[in-house]
Amino acid sequence: MFLHSGVPRKRFRAPLVALLALCLPQHASAEENASNVHCRIRAAESSDLIRLDAVAVSPVSTTGTYRLRVMKRNTSGSSQNLQSGRFALTAGREEILTTVILDASAHNAYAARLDLEWDKETLTCTAP
Repeated sequence: MFLHSGVPRKRFRAPLVALLALCLPQHASAEENASNVHCRIRAAESSDLIRLDAVAVSPVSTTGTYRLRVMKRNTSGSSQNLQSGRFALTAGREEILTTVILDASAHNAYAARLDLEWDKETLTCTAP
């Protein structure tokens, strides 16, 4: 498909997604699915750093894999951090899967995405 200018849409997809990610409200999104597994990226800011916790909870014990990607871009430069691994959730207990620490200059300048996979299901959460 083409935009009105005749340029293929796929050329605009990545910049548009990045722009939308930066324009989202300044709070983490929490998602859920049919299995009632919930996830969120919890941000805690202090005067010199930002702590991002990848958090998940399930009403039943569940195991799977996670992938947390954090991108930061501001006047001091840009960075990407990717962390992944396995998780084991205990029924009803919130678990921190991994943590990323950013310097305070990342305020309003980062985008984070948490992907969970388990029992043939997937779930994605984003922040901010």
